[in-house]
Amino acid sequence: MKLNHIRIGAVILLLGGMYLWLAWRWRYLQNADGVIYMDTARNWLEGKGWVHLDNGRLVPTVFWPPLFPALLAAASLLTGGDPLKAALLVQGAGLAATYYLIYRFLKEERIRPLVIFLTLWIFTGSWVFFLYFGTLSESVFLPLTAASFYFYRKWQKTGSRRLLLLTGLLAGLLMLTRYAGAGLTAAYAYLILRRSGKVRDVLSFLLPAIILFLPWYAYTSRHSVFFSRPAAWHPPGFDHLRQLVITGVNALAPGATEVLFPLLLLAIVAYIFFGRRKGIDLPLWAADATVGAGMYVLFILLSISIFDYDTPLDIRILSPAYLMILLAAAAVFDRLYRLRSRYFYLLASLLFLTHGIDMYQKSTEIENQVRELYRLRNSPLTAEIPPQNDLIIWTNVTEFVRLRTENDTLVMDLPAKYDRKSLVPDTSYSRRMDELARQIRQGRAMLIYFYGFHHRKFIAGPEELDSLFGDLPVRTYPEGFVILPPQNSRHE
Repeated sequence: MKLNHIRIGAVILLLGGMYLWLAWRWRYLQNADGVIYMDTARNWLEGKGWVHLDNGRLVPTVFWPPLFPALLAAASLLTGGDPLKAALLVQGAGLAATYYLIYRFLKEERIRPLVIFLTLWIFTGSWVFFLYFGTLSESVFLPLTAASFYFYRKWQKTGSRRLLLLTGLLAGLLMLTRYAGAGLTAAYAYLILRRSGKVRDVLSFLLPAIILFLPWYAYTSRHSVFFSRPAAWHPPGFDHLRQLVITGVNALAPGATEVLFPLLLLAIVAYIFFGRRKGIDLPLWAADATVGAGMYVLFILLSISIFDYDTPLDIRILSPAYLMILLAAAAVFDRLYRLRSRYFYLLASLLFLTHGIDMYQKSTEIENQVRELYRLRNSPLTAEIPPQNDLIIWTNVTEFVRLRTENDTLVMDLPAKYDRKSLVPDTSYSRRMDELARQIRQGRAMLIYFYGFHHRKFIAGPEELDSLFGDLPVRTYPEGFVILPPQNSRHE
């Protein structure tokens, strides 16, 4: 075995060990999408079909693509049917694969070892790294993004039809992991046409992607249109622009955005000016990675405008673009390094320091979040959740409550004022709120509201609930409140 392969194996083992240690220390973070992924995997293994629980009913899981839940189901066979341990296995493998593919790609492009280390350090210090600690499909989407660009680049160098078909296959898997994979698929189609000038090459790329995705589209079409996403025109607003700027700035200079972003921008502009004077250009693949990232972001903006208005432009949604930009940035760093430019050492020092500090701050922040979550799990408010309930439980955080009661078919989301994807008002909102109040007054339901979770604007807040149910018994706690049927006594 070559020494390089031994080093790669040692790095992957080291990273895998660090991941397992952190995941054990943080007890693995859960989230709303993750509960649905695990629920779908569990139901599939139990023979109930490709479904998840939604307000007491088993409904087809078509809003989310199938690959990540399918991998959870497959990994559950190795973990004794435990989907949470299966998620740990899948995401740990995804993290190792992402590191390996970044390293492999940059090494084959003759990027200097110091620059490769800096690139991996930046990746580790970003919020993208921490996406692997929640039950999120990005742990599969990101290594597939890296793999697809890796094989696209190999096709670019060799012209091999087999590599082109393999890139198309990976593009199909991207779309089966996240529908936003269509943005990267479109980017590859454009780049292939631009580089080869042959429509036949584009068709060779698209064919396996379409063949792989078409059966899933046919299945979802039986249950919904556009994967349960109502279409309407609602272009991105100011909040989206603000999120995009904040995410981009924090990705470049975490922890010190006001000071370092102008310095980094100045360094990049200086490099472009210096490089042009010397007649030095970036490699084609760096430009391709930038184009791919840009087309992916444009696809997300188009999706927001037509289907998913509430899609946040945070690091999770933009992580594939971040990965592509990071590869392009490595080319910039490498050119600066080869020129022995003072700008490289300034840039490298700033990035190494800021990402290292931010890495520590993020880990501390997550540990605090985990401690808060443990405190919440053992709080008096959480103790109000009946483990064996015969009451309907209305709540603003179904994913938290469902895990703490045996009869999770009676756990319901608070009624939504409008469809959070299309912004179309729900005309039945008032009627559903009246029905909720009637159920509580008749002793058939309770309402539990948690302050500690992100407030969802499309449901009633504490003030509105207080105005609607002020005459009902309420127990208040620092973490939230519970509204009970009349036969329960009030406790402040």
